[in-house]
Amino acid sequence: MSLLLLASLFPMANQIYAWLGRIFWGQEPWYLAAFYVIVCAVFVVVLYFLFNVPALDALIIPQQAKKHAVTARALRYFTESGVYCTKEHSGILIFVSYFEKEVRIVADKGISEKISQDLWNLIADELAENFSKGNAKEAFENAVNRCGELLAEYFPNHDENPDELPDGLVILENEKWQ
Repeated sequence: MSLLLLASLFPMANQIYAWLGRIFWGQEPWYLAAFYVIVCAVFVVVLYFLFNVPALDALIIPQQAKKHAVTARALRYFTESGVYCTKEHSGILIFVSYFEKEVRIVADKGISEKISQDLWNLIADELAENFSKGNAKEAFENAVNRCGELLAEYFPNHDENPDELPDGLVILENEKWQ
């Protein structure tokens, strides 16, 4: 992009050189080169910040790429957090990506053998819809309750039923997202 800018400025070199000569009271040869370097540097910096605006990213990045990135990050956090390490392989992760407005529910293999992913997808879709309406608290409570109902049906309480994983909300910041 900066090369295109530079190429578009070359035909105007005489006018720019004359203008710089009036500003700096003399026509030193380095003025033109310095002008080109400064203009290109400013252009690159402006483009850098422009292309790192999340609202523009939302317009530029294809929806399929966003969905894939959210799924990949949910699966990655599923393993990083150790949700898969429960005794009965009954861990579950509710992953919400605020920027992409996507929700993934990842269930361990013990759950996946008994409960269809379609049921988790219905809960995830409902959570995303309620979340987008601004009802975050109610959306999470409803999703957790619905997941709990499903788990209670297929994984009833035992006499010895320790809570193997910490319950709660974990917020991944940008540096942890990558």
